[in-house]
Amino acid sequence: MVDSLYVFVRDEQDPTFTADQFGSRFLPQELKDPYAAFMNTRKFTPNAVVRDTSQMGNRLRRRRLKFGGDIELSASPEALKTKVHMEAIPADGAPGDSDGWTRIIIRERLTGEQ
Repeated sequence: MVDSLYVFVRDEQDPTFTADQFGSRFLPQELKDPYAAFMNTRKFTPNAVVRDTSQMGNRLRRRRLKFGGDIELSASPEALKTKVHMEAIPADGAPGDSDGWTRIIIRERLTGEQ
C-alpha cells in the first residue's frame, strides 16, 4: 500500500488530486471506508489539493526501512516491489527477543558493503 502512495504521488500527471482519488484507485474494497473515515477524522480536505512534490526530493526515489534500533534497508520503491520479499515471523522465544522478527529475501547477491 505504501508503494501505491509513492506511485500515486510520483507518476500521476494531474496538477491536483483528492484523497478520494487515491482511495478509489489503490485501496482494496475493505479498506476504502476506513481510509475515508480516517481522512475525515484528520480533517483532510475533501476538495482537490495541488500536487506539489518539490519538497519531497529523494523521498520519491529511495525508501528506507528500519528494523529495531540499528538495522536499515534502503532501496528504490521499484526494487522493493520486484526484488525484495518481507514477511513477519514469530520470534524463537529467546529471552530479550522482540515479539516478532522479519524474514527478508533479496533476489540479488550482496555486491558490496560500507
